[in-house]
Amino acid sequence: MIRHGHHLTLPGYWRQHVNYGRGALRYHRRRAQSTPTQRPATPLSFYLRLVASPLTRARGSRRFSLTALLALAQIATGMGYWRERLARPR
Repeated sequence: MIRHGHHLTLPGYWRQHVNYGRGALRYHRRRAQSTPTQRPATPLSFYLRLVASPLTRARGSRRFSLTALLALAQIATGMGYWRERLARPR
């Protein structure tokens, strides 16, 4: 197990995950250029289970804050992905 600790403020956390989304779009575009077959999209259920995972795995009040942070991360990543997609035509 590898642990990464970043001491971020809430705006810094948001910005970091928006940038992850921007990078994800760039990655998917480059991958699509090099791989002729299209992979199916990740189902929404994957992301819902990801966000809800602390509710079953973490203990105490931490599970709610972890769930909130995971939800915020997914929203920010999605926002970055779509912002990049709408700003830069193929």
